Amino acid sequence: MTLKMWRVLLLLPICLAASCGNPAAPEVQKLQGEWTAVSIEENGSTLSPEQVRKRNMKLRFDGYSVTMVWEFSNQGTFTVDPTAQPKTIDFTIQGRGSRQMQMLGIYDWNGDNLKICFLRPPDVRPGEFRIIPPNEGIIAVFQRSKS
Repeated sequence: MTLKMWRVLLLLPICLAASCGNPAAPEVQKLQGEWTAVSIEENGSTLSPEQVRKRNMKLRFDGYSVTMVWEFSNQGTFTVDPTAQPKTIDFTIQGRGSRQMQMLGIYDWNGDNLKICFLRPPDVRPGEFRIIPPNEGIIAVFQRSKS
């Protein structure tokens, strides 16, 4: 066996243990798939069901990648911390050119419903699922899309 092969064999259990010990891994697995917005509160105002349908807001989680479809489609990565109170979710979205935007949010989910809250500016994390003026932000409830 080559030295390279031995290194792989010796490091594999360590790498596997690290991913198994990651408290976010099971949570990331639960979020996988496509989610469609069913209710949206923006800057303290609740959108009508018709307005929500017109927005056609979707989230698609694939591994640690996320695709956000709102006014236009953005791709990026995400991380979650299910041990935080409230649970945190952070998106790093690829903007125009090489610009990246980080969005710090909170989330809660119950089976097929996922609730996410982000504030504007996006680099400020909300402490609760509430938008208090003069703050701006969005609280969206998504349902897992049936495939």
